[in-house]
Amino acid sequence: MLRHSKLNGETRVLSENQNVVQIEIGIDKLESLFNKGQLCATDFRCLNCESKKCIWDLCLASCAKRMQCELTSFECYTSCEQ
Repeated sequence: MLRHSKLNGETRVLSENQNVVQIEIGIDKLESLFNKGQLCATDFRCLNCESKKCIWDLCLASCAKRMQCELTSFECYTSCEQ
């Protein structure tokens, strides 16, 4: 079964098995999601070398921040955002 998607006046045909989307997201939002533990680099793949380098740097910074934090995961979600 085929589905149709309309975006900016352009109709696209999507197969039922298509289960990925390509998006663009700001670095600040990515950093926030990594820091909260809501996103992991294994959840997606980078489409170019520049993005891969940026993700690598964000992941390393996020991991370093989490390693120094002694809060539980729940406490971190609420306390580290402040």
